[in-house]
Amino acid sequence: MSDLNEDAKKFVDRMEKQMKRGFIQIVVLAMLSNGSSHGYQIIKNFEENPIWNATASSIYPILKSLCEKNFIDYNEKKDGERTRKVYQITKKGEKALELIHERHTKILTSINSIAKLRINDHIKRDSPFPIPRLFLSHVNKIIEGSNSDELHKLKTKIEILIQNLNQLLEKIKNKIDKKE
Repeated sequence: MSDLNEDAKKFVDRMEKQMKRGFIQIVVLAMLSNGSSHGYQIIKNFEENPIWNATASSIYPILKSLCEKNFIDYNEKKDGERTRKVYQITKKGEKALELIHERHTKILTSINSIAKLRINDHIKRDSPFPIPRLFLSHVNKIIEGSNSDELHKLKTKIEILIQNLNQLLEKIKNKIDKKE
């Protein structure tokens, strides 16, 4: 069983790395859509979220690439002795971010549709339902790497989730009561 868990963990770790690599440019564009920023601040924004491991060696090439593609541009500003590049999203970058959002939504909808069928399969076969286990594992990882402000936000989100789950339980109970 230990090898099974280790194999699954390695697989998921590789998938997570691939997903992050694919999303990092989108996250940079999204940050800049909220206002201009210099590279160091972008790196700091990533560091504030324990899920990301973005460094200068990964962010600056992305900024350069996005500039070359005209999704962002920059102005040089004097900051004491040094000159900083302050990046901002362009109209082309805003349009790309809009299209990314549309496609991301379609992908998530599709995944949810497919996964829903799979979840229904689990329920019909009385198989163990893996989602709560995965959710708890994910939340525990977040808790380990979070400060008190982040934990407060997480607590609020979980309280909302509990309310939603209670509503679902009530619907299930009502449906069971109607059939009896």
